[in-house]
Amino acid sequence: MALFRKSDTKQTSKERKQLSEHLAELDGLREERLEDLGSLAFDMHRRGRFVNNLLQERVAEIVAIEEEADLVQQGLEDGLTLDEMAELAKK
Repeated sequence: MALFRKSDTKQTSKERKQLSEHLAELDGLREERLEDLGSLAFDMHRRGRFVNNLLQERVAEIVAIEEEADLVQQGLEDGLTLDEMAELAKK
């Protein structure tokens, strides 16, 4: 079932490629941020001093990346155009 279908336009192969590449970039960025978060938590533990607001900020960044990746994945599955994806992202 399509998440969003505004018109009869179809996703082009160029758009599909762009979305796939962007999804791969988001996956890499997510992994990088998770590694950074782990290192940060380890360093804080080692020093015996946790900065909770900093940890929360880093987790929020990861959540935002995951939400964008979910949106891009849904766009790929539903065959949304880039314009439709931009419209959906505003909601």
